[in-house]
Amino acid sequence: MVDEAVVNTVRKYLRTLDAQGIPAPFGVVYGSQARGTTHEWSDIDLLVVSPMFDKQRKREDWVNI
Repeated sequence: MVDEAVVNTVRKYLRTLDAQGIPAPFGVVYGSQARGTTHEWSDIDLLVVSPMFDKQRKREDWVNI
């Protein structure tokens, strides 16, 4: 199970995306955080799901993400 602090960080990030006009109804944590094999240098691997990503985007569109 994913650590509660990681879940809270992911939720905060998804809310930030939503506030910037990128609806992200959910994300998927994978990697060491999901496996429970983290160490002091572990990051959070996150797949963000959003209908905004269905469209073709220009590089400039991704700058604020």
